[in-house]
Amino acid sequence: KQWYQRRVRGRNLRRSVQQRLSIQVGVIKGQPESRYAQPQDIPRTCPDSDEEVEQEFVEKYNSIVDRSESVMTDVRDEYSEITFVKQQFEKWKLQQSESYKNAYITQCLPLVFSPLLRLEMLGWNPIQPSCPNFEEYSWFLCLMTYGYREGQDPSTNDPDTNLIPIIVNKVLLPKVTKLIECCWDPFSTQQTKRLSELLVLLFEDYVPKKKKSAEKDKLIQAIQHQIEQLIIHEAFLPFTAERSSNPDSKIEQFLSFQYMKCIKILKNILLWEGVLSSDIVFKLSVDSLLNRHLVAFLQTSQNYMDNVEKIDMIIKTFPVSWFEKSDKLLPQLVSFATYLASLVQIIERKQTQCATDSDRKLHKTAIRKVMSMLLRINAMDLVRKAATSGM
Repeated sequence: KQWYQRRVRGRNLRRSVQQRLSIQVGVIKGQPESRYAQPQDIPRTCPDSDEEVEQEFVEKYNSIVDRSESVMTDVRDEYSEITFVKQQFEKWKLQQSESYKNAYITQCLPLVFSPLLRLEMLGWNPIQPSCPNFEEYSWFLCLMTYGYREGQDPSTNDPDTNLIPIIVNKVLLPKVTKLIECCWDPFSTQQTKRLSELLVLLFEDYVPKKKKSAEKDKLIQAIQHQIEQLIIHEAFLPFTAERSSNPDSKIEQFLSFQYMKCIKILKNILLWEGVLSSDIVFKLSVDSLLNRHLVAFLQTSQNYMDNVEKIDMIIKTFPVSWFEKSDKLLPQLVSFATYLASLVQIIERKQTQCATDSDRKLHKTAIRKVMSMLLRINAMDLVRKAATSGM
């Protein structure tokens, strides 16, 4: 039975291959298959330009925001205004506290206020430069004092003191996650700065660090995914055997342009220091970009003096905090530091071949610069080894 089933599968596979070949032959002979594009199906007009697409988006966006203002026109103020809704619950809490607790109002408050503040923050986009801080919105200023009496200090045992953090976790974090997935350009330094500054504020002041947050995990995963896609599609440094020692050649100009793009990506990734965990930052910046692309690219370059300046660009992007915690070389930077040490040896060999004193002085300056860069990343062992071999 098994032999018969294998025979049937093999026969069906041969038929499918024959059918595909006949379709391809038919297309070649001028008998197009229906699944191929016909001449009349090809659009005869050019696609819209970026300006037209952007204008269409702005018009739709403004239309949605304008229509949102009329959503609550047929609803009474005590149900459509956060201030009045807050007053009703505060009155219940202060006058009938036992009934308030038995009704589990604390757990219901985020569900009650969420639709109203979602409506108010419909146009909130922290990626844009003119977007106000969420702490400036009326819902935040209103709910910040929920349940407090004038002149009375907030009770640390009152669970309603966590109302703002819960709303931030349940409403703002999902909205920011969706903006990261759909609107954020990780290649933009300004957008990345705005997002990272916002998330530093949210994570430090509103999202509990000890408790696990599913919304926070989703947000971090979205950031990591977007950066990984950026590296895959934009960090293009081809390894070619036709490298030239002339920096003005077309190949070297193109590669230099691509190198600067990778440097910008590296800077943007390191802006997430303090938001993403150290393991994720090292994985994205060092493992995925520095070692896999930048160091491998430098190793194929014949212009060693130019490499010194390129390496200096890399080290200037590193956060100072990486080297303040310990005086030892970080394990993630061992490959990078090893290349720097090998570059010292290469320049030393080139120095012995210099014909003029000015060239020898130039190579000596480059060696000192690379050694100082090794010191900046705490590669003391490699510095001693290079100094010993130089003697």
